[in-house]
Amino acid sequence: MPIVITEIHDVRRHIGQGQSAARLRKLLDVTRFPEANLLRRAGDFDGEMQYPYSMRCAPQVHGVSCDTVEMVRNWINIELNCVSDNPIVFGDEMLIGGNFHGEYPAKALDYLAIGIHELASLSERG
Repeated sequence: MPIVITEIHDVRRHIGQGQSAARLRKLLDVTRFPEANLLRRAGDFDGEMQYPYSMRCAPQVHGVSCDTVEMVRNWINIELNCVSDNPIVFGDEMLIGGNFHGEYPAKALDYLAIGIHELASLSERG
């Protein structure tokens, strides 16, 4: 049985996790890469150890990081194409508001840093 079991990721329903699991399944396809067969699956209790944590949890961690990058991309795209002037002039009317506030780009970059940190954190584990 493969290390990346489709059903496990299907029931979680996060887009990034599913995409990451599919990528990892492809990379670990023993018909294409026989050396991938050296990895061990949890539940194969013939004296072998289970798969490493970093392999078992890679789709979950990579997935949320991919979803985070996509969210950040959407927020930044909105910011790059929006009106953030103050005041905003609509015809003869001048409106004063708070669209100039930089909370969305600031939070987007905070989330991006967290997502990238998670990838780096998992990559150091064996």
